[in-house]
Amino acid sequence: MSITRQQRRFLERQQLKAVRRERRVVGPPDTNPKSFLTKTRAAVALVASMATIITSSYLYWPSMDVIAEPWEAITDASNAHFEFKNVGRTKIKNVSFECLINTVSTRNFHSSGGSSNRPLTGFKSQRIGDLAVEQFVSRDCLGGLPARIGGPPLNIRIDASFEWPITGYRRQIARYFVSETDGHRVWMTPEPLPATAH
Repeated sequence: MSITRQQRRFLERQQLKAVRRERRVVGPPDTNPKSFLTKTRAAVALVASMATIITSSYLYWPSMDVIAEPWEAITDASNAHFEFKNVGRTKIKNVSFECLINTVSTRNFHSSGGSSNRPLTGFKSQRIGDLAVEQFVSRDCLGGLPARIGGPPLNIRIDASFEWPITGYRRQIARYFVSETDGHRVWMTPEPLPATAH
């Protein structure tokens, strides 16, 4: 039994309507505006999260520096003073340092934990403790002990460390200083670490 031309056209129209209805319900992903908005929101959220992490890291990154005090007049390696300063944006904990001193008469003199309790100046130690933001302390390599190691020319390597406030990660920094003179005064100048000291 054959169908009439009119019936065939009716069936074709019904099939086209079914295909259109199906496309409207499913819809191609590229042309759906809701899908585009969802992807855009996800991308913006990802960028905002990364910006927050980077900004937080910058604002709260713990850091410390060791600075030679330029007004000091050094007569012996034991009285070279250095500032240990919190240059970061958050408190640092358990700051300590060690020294490796070289003079003409003394080679590779190592001091660690040196301390003294002198009545006029109070307790001085190579274990400094916590430092607030922008806070600094001045220390020498022997904790203020009245010892003589040797005068200029000299060099001092300082290995300092501190803990990050939340994680407890211990960070190490190294600084190297060499004595300079103008004929009347002697002071310490920062220099790059020698190749053998890395």
